[in-house]
Amino acid sequence: MTAAKKPSNIHQRVLGVMDDLHYVKKEDKKVNGQYTFASHDGVTAALHPFLVKHRIVVIPTVVEHTIDGNRTVVNVEVNFVNADVPEDKITINSIGYGIDNQDKGIGKAVSYATKYAFLKMFVLETGDDPEQDLIDHQPDTITDEQAVSLQTLIDATETSQQDFCAHFKVEALADLPVDRYTIAHKQLQKKQEKLNAAA
Repeated sequence: MTAAKKPSNIHQRVLGVMDDLHYVKKEDKKVNGQYTFASHDGVTAALHPFLVKHRIVVIPTVVEHTIDGNRTVVNVEVNFVNADVPEDKITINSIGYGIDNQDKGIGKAVSYATKYAFLKMFVLETGDDPEQDLIDHQPDTITDEQAVSLQTLIDATETSQQDFCAHFKVEALADLPVDRYTIAHKQLQKKQEKLNAAA
């Protein structure tokens, strides 16, 4: 009587996928007329039949995320699970960035992170892939109330607004990143204290 065949482990299954699929073709459409790339959907479509064949379940989970202006950054934990022995799995972490001016930042970031987890896990070639988002990163800027507070101090200390903006490398006071507000406010307050002490 022959013994039942032992199910392959997750490493053997990953190797099986690698043996079946070596390359994901870049898509024909160009981004901003400049370059083509292998998209998340393209990579997923190429991998899907082989994940099913080798009985690997993929479970991505967002561990943490941050949003700064129009940029979202996510840390995604991607589990590659042996469907026949669920406790047998490989877990990797992948970072994804998504830049969007509306509400698609998290989706873009998760797709980016998952796609690169797939590419690295299965050592897939895509050809030259300079995938990048050509939307400039726009950090959160100070609120109107913060701008008024700074303007009051600028006026009180007779500080040149042009010099102030040049010092913080912004074109206008309203463009000051919110994470520079405290520094700017303290500098102006110190200047005001010195002026008051000298008066």
